[in-house]
Order: sequence, then structure tokens, then C-alpha cells
Amino acid sequence: MRKSTKWHPVPKLQTSKRTKTTSSGKYTTPQSDSTGRCFVNLNESDEEVEMDMPPPTSPQCPPGRNNNGKRPQTSYSTDYKDTLETISDSLQKFVNIQEQKQYNNDIKLLWTPIDHLTGRAREIAEKTEEQIMKKYNL
Repeated sequence: MRKSTKWHPVPKLQTSKRTKTTSSGKYTTPQSDSTGRCFVNLNESDEEVEMDMPPPTSPQCPPGRNNNGKRPQTSYSTDYKDTLETISDSLQKFVNIQEQKQYNNDIKLLWTPIDHLTGRAREIAEKTEEQIMKKYNL
């Protein structure tokens, strides 16, 4: 594995560096590197490559962190259950209040006199009263 070509370090190549002249304010490159090409000796064998570079290490995390990630906590399940029960209770209270309001409106409608209505309006009022009485078994 050690002699595998995958693990051989790649030699760093020199790149051309630009410098700024003070008189013109333009950037210039040295004449030797003006082509921007880097030369690598292809005739050099893998065994001749020097091992100047240290072996690669795993990336370090910033201080205060670790590589393990977050560990699951057991208190989450009970917290979720408590939260879910609280939401369920408040929703049930809301539904009960809405049902009570609807019941009060229906009873109020039953006690409203319809003697003065005639024609189609009286028919609708009577059907509504029948539906309310059937709904609450009155």
C-alpha cells in the first residue's frame, strides 16, 4: 500500500509570480516564467521522488468541537411527548369552546319566534328548527 502511486506526494510546482512596478502601476512577470508553464520531469521514477512532505492527517476541528457529531439524547422523546400532549390538550379545549358556541347559537335560533315569517322564509326556518332538534335529540 505504501508503494502504491496513489499515496505518493505530488511535488509542488513553481508558478509565475507577478510584481507591480512603481512607475507605471502595471503588473509584470519574470521572463523565465513568462509562458506560465510549469515543467515536470516525466523521466523521474516514483522511487526517486523524495518524501519531504509529512503524511496527510485528518482535518482538525476548531477548538470546542469534536468529530463525533451530535449524540442522540434520551430526553428528546419525553420532551416531544409532553409537547404533543400540551398541544393536544389546548386543541381539545378549543374544539370544546367552538362546540359550546355552536350549541348556544342553535338554542338561540330555536327560541327565536318565527310566527311573523311567511312563505319561503317560514319554510326555511321550520326546516332549520327540525335539523337542530334532530341534532341534539330534543
